[in-house]
Amino acid sequence: MSKTLNIWSFLIMFLSVGLFFTQSFVVQIIQPSIGHQLTLALSLLAFLLGVIGMFSIDNWKAAFRSILTVFFSASLSVVLTFIMFIGLLFD
Repeated sequence: MSKTLNIWSFLIMFLSVGLFFTQSFVVQIIQPSIGHQLTLALSLLAFLLGVIGMFSIDNWKAAFRSILTVFFSASLSVVLTFIMFIGLLFD
């Protein structure tokens, strides 16, 4: 079960990073804050699933995937929280 969570968290992390770059470089169709909130929620979900998935590490590939997932999703969460905080200051 946790091996499946490890793989899903890795895929969700790629989805959230892709959404972040899409929102950053493409003209905003919806309100920017809604898109950032959705990306932040996906990033936090990937982080939690990645931490849970660390319990199923049985080889170096799974370890690398878990560490990469946790690192990128935590970094993206910090960046998105900072962006949303600065956006609230200027609102």
